Amino acid sequence: MAGTKGGRNLNDHRAILVLLTGTLLAMGACTERATAPPATPSTNVQTPQSPAAKATSPAPTARAAAATQPAPSVVVEPSPVSTPPPAAQPLAPSVLPRRQVIATIPWGPGANALGRLPANESSPEAPMSISVDGHGKLWILDQVQRRVVQLDGDRTGRSLPLALRAAEDLAITDSLLLVLDRLVDAAVVALDPADGKERWRLPVKAPGIPHGGGISGVFAHDGGVWLEWDNARSWRAGSLVGVPATLALGVPGRPSRDGRLGLAAVGAGTTKVRLVGHELSASAASAPTWLAEASFDNPVLTILALDSDMQGRVWLAVTTARQPSQRQRAQGQPAQGQPAQGQPAQGQRVDNQLVDLAASVLRFGADGRLQLRDEATLERGPEEQMRTFAAGPDGSFWHLARGPEGATIERWSP
Repeated sequence: MAGTKGGRNLNDHRAILVLLTGTLLAMGACTERATAPPATPSTNVQTPQSPAAKATSPAPTARAAAATQPAPSVVVEPSPVSTPPPAAQPLAPSVLPRRQVIATIPWGPGANALGRLPANESSPEAPMSISVDGHGKLWILDQVQRRVVQLDGDRTGRSLPLALRAAEDLAITDSLLLVLDRLVDAAVVALDPADGKERWRLPVKAPGIPHGGGISGVFAHDGGVWLEWDNARSWRAGSLVGVPATLALGVPGRPSRDGRLGLAAVGAGTTKVRLVGHELSASAASAPTWLAEASFDNPVLTILALDSDMQGRVWLAVTTARQPSQRQRAQGQPAQGQPAQGQPAQGQRVDNQLVDLAASVLRFGADGRLQLRDEATLERGPEEQMRTFAAGPDGSFWHLARGPEGATIERWSP
């Protein structure tokens, strides 16, 4: 009995100690809450986008005399794949790229203007292509004035003369500017960006490329110069030291900037665009895998650009067209109202029908998820173009847009 009574007393003492300990802890917590400073409210203000200006872009004259077939349209039908694209998860507004109008450069002769030729007795011409170097500087192919010019702030800067008579596309490596003339001189010329001197040239008639008329772009990839044929497949034309290729080596689509994928897009004429990527290696390519899918309220008239950056992100630019109603068509009026995406241009004629046009830019992450959808300045003018959108290695995206008075340069920040 005594042992039992002593055990109970010990238990009672323990219970009292537990109760006191809990009370002291609770009092300490209340003291901490009473003395803690108030939380500072967070601020997350997104800088408003700068309004886009209007502008214009490209095509050649010596090229017009030699061209027997136009530059291929940017529509590629890749092999079908069944894996659905991942659901879109846009970035938070605080991390979205912001579009800014960087410069408006007038048309005209001289160092501070860009060349443009009206459609009199030849094809109309304006700058055909742009590219971004490793320092984030934009280069413009001003083939009307036979030069490549670097943008310096909001105006033209350094200028390198061109010997090519009908240059159409431009690609940049760490140490070279690659300029393509697919029809007249039928060559890719490598220029030293430091002094503008020609280092070497490669013929465009290479294994896999029967003639220059079907070439849709020039790219640097895997230590070589690659020519894309009809937006479907790229073929190695030679090395980056000017040695011509002797064997036919091709990859699907166009090489991504990080060298990992061959990219292709399909969807013109529909309301959806699919981006397809093939894993590339030195000698082979895997089966295609989905990268992304984009939907639009109106049919896609043209795929304007398909590009990528060193982070594996993919950029897409398209023009959509909205047809007028039967009543508006009978009255000779364009469709009214603004399309859901992009900036409209009413009264344009496509296949002799009045339509509203809009230009849109989209960015997808390396996982294929949609990160950005924005409007772009609509191209205005009849000039043919090769590449007037370009992604920079830092993740920026640039656009040269033709306008009646000059070219507008706009940029989306990384």
